[in-house]
Amino acid sequence: MPLFAACAWTPSAYDVRSAATAGLICQFAFLDDHFPLETARSALAEVKENQKYWYGDFYPLSPCVPGPGALIAYQFHRGDLNAGIVLAFRRAQCPYPVLQASLHALDPGQSYRVEFIDESYAKQQRTITGKELMTEFELRLPLRGTSLLLRYQPVKPGA
Repeated sequence: MPLFAACAWTPSAYDVRSAATAGLICQFAFLDDHFPLETARSALAEVKENQKYWYGDFYPLSPCVPGPGALIAYQFHRGDLNAGIVLAFRRAQCPYPVLQASLHALDPGQSYRVEFIDESYAKQQRTITGKELMTEFELRLPLRGTSLLLRYQPVKPGA
């Protein structure tokens, strides 16, 4: 289990998502006159919301490849919530903007509300079936050196 804390030097999504697990050490230059305070607030709110998933099941969605040319992704799923997160990272020299991933432990007959959160912490939502998410679902990271966060949870009947 990745139950440790690491350090983020900037509040950028890539840096914070790379370091945040069950804990996070922030070495932000918050005394700088141009420090992006709202970005830092968004980053820390995201970390807090994701914490509950670090106690779920871990599924690598890509090979664990060191080096600047990789696109990696992994999933944390809480069976008791039937919900989880996916974190994807396109490293600085990765030529590939898309990773086809098959998510795990979902109900193929269930619809899920999926929230896509990009590098600027902007959010978009879609409803996607478990079957679609479990069958080579595309994680798109159009820019090098960026990350993507997906949060998913079941759509409640009648919602």
